[in-house]
Amino acid sequence: MSKREETKKENRAKIMSSALSVFSEKGLDGANIRDIIRESELSPGTFYNYFESKEEVYYSLLDDIILTIRTEARNSWKKSSEEGGMDSIAQSFESFLNIFVTHPELLKFFERNQHHVRELRYNGKLDGILLDLENDFNEAIKNGRFPPFPVKLITLTLFGTVFEILGEMVRNPYTFNITETAQNLSNFFRGGVLQMGIFNKKK
Repeated sequence: MSKREETKKENRAKIMSSALSVFSEKGLDGANIRDIIRESELSPGTFYNYFESKEEVYYSLLDDIILTIRTEARNSWKKSSEEGGMDSIAQSFESFLNIFVTHPELLKFFERNQHHVRELRYNGKLDGILLDLENDFNEAIKNGRFPPFPVKLITLTLFGTVFEILGEMVRNPYTFNITETAQNLSNFFRGGVLQMGIFNKKK
C-alpha cells in the first residue's frame, strides 16, 4: 500500500470513529457535519473528499456496524452448534449479547438512534443476519443436530425477541444479567423447537 493510500485509509477511519462518537452522543437528528469534522480534527475539505452529508456517513457507519455484528454472531453460532448442538445454545446467545458488552459504543449508538435502528428491519439491512441464521438452522436440521421445525418462523421469533432484549439492555445497561438471559433464551428455543419436532412427528 502506498503512502497516499495509507493516508486515505487513516482519514476515513478517523471520520468513521468520530462519527460513531458524535452519533452516540447526539444521535443522527441532533448531529451535524461540523461536529464530526471537529471531532476528527481533519479539515472540512478532507471530510468532503469522502462523504457529502451526515446521512451518508451515518449509513456507511451502520453498514460497518452490521457487518461486525453479523461476523461475530455467525462465528459464535457456528462454534456453539458444532461443539454441542442444543447443549451450547445458551453459550451462543451469551456470545451474541456480549458483542454489545465488549463494544459498549455500539450499545450507546443504538440508544441514541433507536428510531432509525428500528427501521433497519424494514429497509432490508438486517436481512443478511436473518439469512445466516436460517441457513445455519437448516444445516443443523440436515445434520440431525436439531429436529425438524419451521425455520423461518423460529428465526423471526428469536430475532424479534433478541432485538427487544437489546432495547432493554440500552435502557438498563448496568442491571441486565447476560448469562441468565442467555440461559432463558436457550430454554425458550429448546422447548419450542423440541415441542414442534414432537408435534410434527405425530402428524
